[in-house]
Amino acid sequence: MPLFLHLSFRMNDQKKMKSKLAYAKNREQKKSLVMDRLLYINILKEEFHLRRKTNSFYSLRSFAADLKLDPIHLSRIFRNKKGLSRKKAETISRKLRLTYEERCRFNLLVSASSARSKLARNLARMGLKNNASGLQKRFNLIYLGDA
Repeated sequence: MPLFLHLSFRMNDQKKMKSKLAYAKNREQKKSLVMDRLLYINILKEEFHLRRKTNSFYSLRSFAADLKLDPIHLSRIFRNKKGLSRKKAETISRKLRLTYEERCRFNLLVSASSARSKLARNLARMGLKNNASGLQKRFNLIYLGDA
């Protein structure tokens, strides 16, 4: 093999490695942005699978009906295509019979990923970091002005 071809293969390999590293770095950044959303989606999926274990005929439609959601909307939530509103998150958390602390956390998870304003999303993320229920009350007041 001629030397110039060998060097060009090496340069292509180096470019590929750099692009793979850049891709991995971007992917990690996207992962951190999506983590909040995945957490509340995982809660919903886990609940769905628990109900499905007890009743093998339990479907996504019946789960959506139990949560008072449109089945298409629930399917899109599961596929990370749509988010939840604050009102829907509250009704879902009540339908799932979560405790008060779990409801607050669930609502913060939803707001951290789906709130309309950047301020509301950041406050929800701060609430998740601090695990403070007092921040939930302040967040509710700010979020109501956003709706």
